[in-house]
Amino acid sequence: TWKRTRDQKMDATSGLCQICGNFAEHVHHIIPLRQCTTEERTDPTLLMPVCVRCHNKLTSEEHGEGW
Repeated sequence: TWKRTRDQKMDATSGLCQICGNFAEHVHHIIPLRQCTTEERTDPTLLMPVCVRCHNKLTSEEHGEGW
């Protein structure tokens, strides 16, 4: 399930943002969710724990917005 995969990914990275090292609150899909296959949505190699600030930056970049 998504929750189990998310929790495992957070545990594997000690709950730290993989960009800046702050506390991670989100698990970012490296491939945008709207482009993921069903299997890719829960593939731990395609997930990255990130803090709110970094997640917002990544999301805005995916949508073509400047930051």
